[in-house]
Amino acid sequence: MTARQLTAGWVLRLDKAMVLARVFAFTIALVTPFRASAATCDGPPDPSGLHTDFEDGGPDGWTPRIGEERLIVTPADAHSGSLSLLITGRQHAFSGPSIDATGKMCNGSRYVVSLWAKLAPGEADTELRLSLQRTLDGMTNFNTLVGNTLVTTGEWVHLAARVDFAFNYDTLSLYVESAAGTASFYIDDFDLTFVAPLQIEPDLPPVAEALADFFPVGAAVYAADLSGPHAELLARHFNSITSENDMKWDATEPAEGRFTFTNADAQVRFAQAHNMQVRGHTLVWHNQIPPWVFLDVDGNPMTPTLENKALLLQRLTNHIRGVVEHFGSDVYAWDVVNEVIDPSQPDGFRRSPWFTITGTDYIDTAFLVAHEAAPAARLYINDYNTTEEPKRTFLYNLVRDLRNRGVPIDGVGHQMHSNIGFPQAQSVADTINLFSGLGVDNQITELDISVYTNSGEAFLDYADIPADRLIQQGYLYRDLFQVFRALKGQISSVTFWGEADDHTWLTSSRRVDAPLLFDQSLQHKLAYLGVVDPLKLPGSDVAVTIRAASAVVFSGHHVSYAISMTNNGPDPASTPFLVDAIPDHTVLHSITAPAGWRCTTPVVGTGGRIICKARSLDVGVPALFTLTLSVDCSTPDGTTILDTASVASGSRNPNPSPANAATAEVLVLNPHRKPCRRPWPERPCELR
Repeated sequence: MTARQLTAGWVLRLDKAMVLARVFAFTIALVTPFRASAATCDGPPDPSGLHTDFEDGGPDGWTPRIGEERLIVTPADAHSGSLSLLITGRQHAFSGPSIDATGKMCNGSRYVVSLWAKLAPGEADTELRLSLQRTLDGMTNFNTLVGNTLVTTGEWVHLAARVDFAFNYDTLSLYVESAAGTASFYIDDFDLTFVAPLQIEPDLPPVAEALADFFPVGAAVYAADLSGPHAELLARHFNSITSENDMKWDATEPAEGRFTFTNADAQVRFAQAHNMQVRGHTLVWHNQIPPWVFLDVDGNPMTPTLENKALLLQRLTNHIRGVVEHFGSDVYAWDVVNEVIDPSQPDGFRRSPWFTITGTDYIDTAFLVAHEAAPAARLYINDYNTTEEPKRTFLYNLVRDLRNRGVPIDGVGHQMHSNIGFPQAQSVADTINLFSGLGVDNQITELDISVYTNSGEAFLDYADIPADRLIQQGYLYRDLFQVFRALKGQISSVTFWGEADDHTWLTSSRRVDAPLLFDQSLQHKLAYLGVVDPLKLPGSDVAVTIRAASAVVFSGHHVSYAISMTNNGPDPASTPFLVDAIPDHTVLHSITAPAGWRCTTPVVGTGGRIICKARSLDVGVPALFTLTLSVDCSTPDGTTILDTASVASGSRNPNPSPANAATAEVLVLNPHRKPCRRPWPERPCELR
């Protein structure tokens, strides 16, 4: 049988029926006003949870919720094992199986709830949901944990959510009900799992410290990042912040002339308290602009007239002055204009309302006004896919034009929203070098690496993301940061678009993503190792050395080489192999290899390529080879013979600068200036 997984993808303040600002991946947050803890949760929370699979033949604590239902443990179907629980006899949509969770869920704790369901044969497709009933001081309330989920007779469906539980109660139960109707259904493999409180790794080397010799390292932040474990993570690993949304137009000037900076000010204060730089993002964008900005004096949508152009540019001027002057020297750099390039247009400019009403004048105005408001601030144009053509050339031409006309632009912000297959590290290096040639700075402003390569893929649970995706991500982070380090002096800042995977713009109700250095529990990922310590990435750092037995050899004689292949780890190397191309002026005499290795060689007395292979190579155990070559007796005196050995394996190599090739040099002596009678590898040349 196949299984279709559906998980809850919203964070709800259910007692007030409103969506929280922070969207956790697959999380339901249940919040109630504070009161003294109920007796059922005195002391530390119970981490044991609830787990039922009916394999012992009993209902495992499930009971009829209303009393009319029949609960039957049956072998007729099962998600796993051989038994499940069939619920029949329902007379109401809210009828169903119920399980006592009193004492198993405590205010202030996090849980993962998971249940598999399938309709009984003959039932029409029905939406089921997993709900909660709680009673406190005689008052009963109900909440939905997993929302209405379509369940059919054809396959088992996964109902799952991560629950931030914030209720006090006297009694508590979980139950399965339907949105409508009274269909019979099976349930199986129910789990209520306690999630330990978030804690950072206090001894983990800070990211910013590892890169201190190159550039500051920042993260995009929002209000919830300023307290608790997220604040600890932020303060430990980053020395720069960018406000994710709270410095944008809709947040700072929702109504004309009415500015608000509450959240942004708090972020600036946090940065100052922790000796962090602050980047401002963003003054002009085509998104998150309040509707009033593009309305004319009569309240109608603007059309491209001279009057509207003047009005819009004045509004832009007022907004930038209001925002930039408010923050003053507290913000050292600004993304002044954001995403103005559209490579599908003949001239490369995005057809936003800004462009439609003002042409490109809004770009000049934004930079000029920002510079007037904060003369010491560094001003950037910011965009995504800057490594791609023709977008890169359009952006390059715009920056060059601004510079030539004296518009005060200091640099280019490269967002670098990436995925595990894009971009190539070399294209990043080429792009940074290109813009550096204009005399401008470069900053990496919104870095993340999605685990997807196309929009058609979807993992519904964070735990479902394949391990190899995270390995690929770690290697791409390694490659990108090798480029960033190599371009020291051309890149002045690198900012990640978030702290950890529990809050990222890439996760939605449709799929979960994992683009950052830390996971949903704030623990470091392979992505972190790719940045800070790539040699610890999964893979095999195979290396080779080659040493000649003598630095000189007579023509017509043999020369031997000791070749050593080692695996520096961290994992055993799969299918390791060694390659040696027999150099000019020599032919093969012999090669010896370790047990378990097989070598393919040219015929003795001829040249060619030697390839030796094995199934695996353990960490720290060298594979030793002895290669003996015969030097052609006609080799001129003073000839240098260079023999190069190279190694690789079927495993990834975490070393960004691997020692996987080595060369030995031997000088040929031929004191007899006469030709050989014949070159023969088994004996010295005979002279005539």
